[in-house]
Amino acid sequence: MKKLSAIVLAASLMLTSMTACSVNININGSTESTEATASQQTSDATEAVTGKLSDYVRTSVENEVSFGDGVTKTLRLPEILLDSEDAKAANSDITEKFGADTDGKSGVNTLDYTAALNDNLLSVCVCAGFEGGNGSAEVFNFDVSTGKKVDNDVILKYKDVSYTDVIEKIEKALDDYYKERNFDKLPLNDDMKAKTFSARNLKDARLYLNDQGKIMCVADVYASVGGGHFVTNKELDL
Repeated sequence: MKKLSAIVLAASLMLTSMTACSVNININGSTESTEATASQQTSDATEAVTGKLSDYVRTSVENEVSFGDGVTKTLRLPEILLDSEDAKAANSDITEKFGADTDGKSGVNTLDYTAALNDNLLSVCVCAGFEGGNGSAEVFNFDVSTGKKVDNDVILKYKDVSYTDVIEKIEKALDDYYKERNFDKLPLNDDMKAKTFSARNLKDARLYLNDQGKIMCVADVYASVGGGHFVTNKELDL
């Protein structure tokens, strides 16, 4: 009788273990229902992250650049260390878009990145700025357990935030930027403002997580001044 009870207990523990390992995170926001597709698009949410942030990203370029009048700035670029095709593509993208800016001779006077690890989600944001406020930025989010890039839907799911709520907060961030820069007072700016607050521009905003696990937003801002293209990089109040 004791032997039978032991066998039943062992079987129960095995079933419990199998059930615990069945929780998954969708890495691309797809809702396809086939078992094969779900297996390809998910990662094990219970899998513990091994290592630390420095295992997944490092500084690849770091230059001290003098801009005259005693002003010296550090210009940096990251390298993503994940062993995946998505990571290789991201590194190539970073080099292509920002590699020529690291000597301070291209007109860029700020160039830096932030990186954060929240559970299995690695977020890297690279920002470049020109004198006068124009700039550009790129965001890269990865599931470190798979090495694959993930999109905004995964960030929202991780934080349990709805798409509608985040769009409202992005719109507010853009509105705040417009007010801070007094862009509302610019002449002949109606078309640029409409482009800034268009549904497409709101949808194209890039989300990532900072080192406090807060949702950050990189969004394009258009105005009839300077080069016409600016970037806001703000924490969303969610």
